[in-house]
Amino acid sequence: MAEVERQRLTFAVRSNRGGSVLYRLVCGSGADDGNPEDFSGLIQCKLHPASGPGTSDNLFGRERRTSGRSWDNRGRFLDKEVVGGCARVPQWGATRTFDFGSFNLTLRVSDMKVDRDEKVTRYSFSVRIRPLDGRSRPAAPGPEPSWFGRPGACPL
Repeated sequence: MAEVERQRLTFAVRSNRGGSVLYRLVCGSGADDGNPEDFSGLIQCKLHPASGPGTSDNLFGRERRTSGRSWDNRGRFLDKEVVGGCARVPQWGATRTFDFGSFNLTLRVSDMKVDRDEKVTRYSFSVRIRPLDGRSRPAAPGPEPSWFGRPGACPL
């Protein structure tokens, strides 16, 4: 269980054949002056190609093109999105699965401790990476809820 303060986690997503690193998954919270990647929200994850230009190409940002802001995507979790009714909304709440063709990646925030202002003070975070055989595909996330990524309390 993580205390809600600056956190930084880095994962290497490796090929099933040969074990070479294909992607780098970086998750964090808060700004860090010593790191070129800033994170916002309760926790935010970014997926970068291992051979790509570095921190500028967040593959989670390719899924959603409406805002043009690289941080404005389902890889970023806000407090209100993981508590109450909003937490139970498939693919937009506390559990989100991303399809990358040869694998899918699930990010999950759970076991939240919430203060009286509905701010998350402690939580558990898990990452699951599952290879796909080309036959099974996760469901698309569906339409974006009107409350997603916007200030204010969850209306659910």
